[in-house]
Amino acid sequence: MVLWIGVGGSVSLLPGVLLCRRGVVAVASASLGALRLEEKEKLERVAQDVTKTLDRDIPEAMLPQLKYLIGIGARAEDLSKVAIREILPHKGSDGYRKILHRPDLLRSRVGFYQGEFGVKGESIGKMIVRSVNSLFILQDAKVQDKIRLLYGLGMDKRGVSRLLVRSPSFFSLKTETLETKIGSLRRALSDICEHVDQNALLLKILELRPQVLSRKSEKVTDLLEGLVSYGFAKEEVVQMILKNPSILGYDLRSMEEKLKVLEGNAFQKEQVIAFMASSPKLFDLSVENNFKPTLGFFLGTGWTIEDLCRFPQVLNYSLSKRIRPRHDYIRRKEPNYETAGRYQWIVLSDSDFAKRFGREVEER
Repeated sequence: MVLWIGVGGSVSLLPGVLLCRRGVVAVASASLGALRLEEKEKLERVAQDVTKTLDRDIPEAMLPQLKYLIGIGARAEDLSKVAIREILPHKGSDGYRKILHRPDLLRSRVGFYQGEFGVKGESIGKMIVRSVNSLFILQDAKVQDKIRLLYGLGMDKRGVSRLLVRSPSFFSLKTETLETKIGSLRRALSDICEHVDQNALLLKILELRPQVLSRKSEKVTDLLEGLVSYGFAKEEVVQMILKNPSILGYDLRSMEEKLKVLEGNAFQKEQVIAFMASSPKLFDLSVENNFKPTLGFFLGTGWTIEDLCRFPQVLNYSLSKRIRPRHDYIRRKEPNYETAGRYQWIVLSDSDFAKRFGREVEER
């Protein structure tokens, strides 16, 4: 069995031939071994992406490494980006390590991360896309102090691996700088952590949103004080952070803008607080593009403020791609079906929506 990759719209695995855009290149079966159907499809996807982007074929030497990464669960779309970057390095990538050209090194590094930190294959792919150098970070002697710092805070190996996948650049900071930034964040959080485990909150933030460390502690303090001053209880602020640590990266003005939109639509202050505290991911929405028009749609189609306070998460769905199309279809299909105050028709998957209302729509 020889792998043939046909480019220009037809990529296939056929016995005996590898069809390539610039000719026929045979790849010995011994170099790849047996390929499962799913692996074949992913490898073909990578080959198509590379040819479409670069107008050239994947170097034969890369194929075994791509097959290996696919075999451990890396996504095809991530591997396409890695392959393209290695074939045609981008500007400013002089220090880039070509991991797909070094099979022994790749396997040893992946094995280290999987064995020591339990990093899964899909996450390995994401790490390499963000920075291939992240594969080499934790073995660097200079990083061991940072790992000990995290362990000292109570973070386990799983937490370290999550942090590495989410933000490899975290480990490029000097240990002294990290200690200072973590100390500043701890002090900023201290005032709202009267009845909660401050260290647990700090670890959650570091694992899920380490970019918060780049903010000045004064800005974080101003934000937290502003939320409490508005009327949010300190315990509510803590729970909001646990649900959505990214709110610590916003300035108070942008958050107040959403609160004012609710007030402008006749929400009482206690309703505003309950609404946003229940679903703090709403702070991530653009006021003009998402938050305001979606809120207006619900209020304009019979939803009451009380309805929205019970189901605030409905504002997270796309108005143009899910909410409005489904609403309009239901109105035509079942005019007696009351959509106001009922969230099921919004949160149903495409297949369940099709079963209930007899129409498949694109899931969003």
